[in-house]
Amino acid sequence: MLNLLLFLLAAYTPSVIEGVYFTNSGFYQAKVDESSPPGTYVKTVQALDQSGNPSDQITYSLTKENGWYKINSTSGVITVAKTLDREEMADTQSFDALATKIGESQAGTATIYCTVLDLNDNYPQFENLPYQVNISENTKVGEVVIEVSASDKDSSDNHNNEVYYKIVGGNTEGTFEIATRNKKGIIALSKPLDFKVSQKYYLNVTATDESGAPTGNQNWTVVTIGVIDADDLAATFSKFLYPVLINVNTRRGREIVRVHAEDQDSLQAPVSYAIFRASDPEEYFKINNITGSISVNRNLTRDSYPFIVTAKSSNHPAAFALVVVNAGAMPNRTFEASVMENEANTTVFDLKPLEQYFNVSDPIFQIHQSDEGDKFFINGTSKELKVGAQALDREERDKYTVVVELLSNGDN
Repeated sequence: MLNLLLFLLAAYTPSVIEGVYFTNSGFYQAKVDESSPPGTYVKTVQALDQSGNPSDQITYSLTKENGWYKINSTSGVITVAKTLDREEMADTQSFDALATKIGESQAGTATIYCTVLDLNDNYPQFENLPYQVNISENTKVGEVVIEVSASDKDSSDNHNNEVYYKIVGGNTEGTFEIATRNKKGIIALSKPLDFKVSQKYYLNVTATDESGAPTGNQNWTVVTIGVIDADDLAATFSKFLYPVLINVNTRRGREIVRVHAEDQDSLQAPVSYAIFRASDPEEYFKINNITGSISVNRNLTRDSYPFIVTAKSSNHPAAFALVVVNAGAMPNRTFEASVMENEANTTVFDLKPLEQYFNVSDPIFQIHQSDEGDKFFINGTSKELKVGAQALDREERDKYTVVVELLSNGDN
């Protein structure tokens, strides 16, 4: 038995609905620059009737165009409806054109794929502002200090969004350098820092797209770098020789001089004092390791006692100073002064220079003996011997003897 299979082949024309279809198989491609203003030409689509001819009874419209495009209902010319911004829309947009014929209920459909070409119309924008960092003055050359980053909304087409970084100001003596890596500006130290020279840098950093091309768009920011003082300097004595004149009978434990040294960094690390024992093997003197106060530790004879004191801060080498103590008899000093009669509260004698002569710090002066003690007094603040509240009268008396004691730590 012979079975016959009959295939009926019917001609099919894509996009033909009730005799209306689009040319180009209902598929169109177009390109247009972003920032194109309204009215910019995009593409012309055309629909034919069943006879294959254009018809003035065909009307065009758009769907899914999101308001970016419009079409002339008669000619099929598609134009920009509002200024295009690639960063606010898809790189390539697809939307439909519809063609309807008067008297027919259904429409022919064509799809338009429109590519929006990127223009370099956006400026790099720095992120994570502000840029501030503090670093030690001991930071090593080549060490990364801080990173900056800027983003650009443009496309990578033609390197429009590739940002290049540069330091254009505030980089005193070229202390820092910047390199562009992985879309970031890497700022590193290029020269040693010195806190005493500069404590703060304000770097003006630019970000330029198109890989830094002259035509690229540019933005800038300020990077603030503070320098922290490091403990890199040793202590130093205020003077290197301390001559001391004391009475040979100065009792043990009494302070005879106070040395002073300071750490040279702003950190002001504590200073520790010591007597270099080889210079005072008999331990005639001792020193307070915190205050630098030197006192007598043994009975002395009339002699000269030179010895070395050290001052040390942190782990730095010690500083040295020489103390020379001369022990002998301390003669009393006699001074003469004159004042105008009839002047009360006037200064007779400035006692402050006696501190240096007797090598004592902040002593107490008091009147020990006077023919008429109520005629004079000592101002404890200014350390001056002064006439009292009652003025002197030369015709009554033309000479006075006043004995003043100088006391240090309660001893005269």
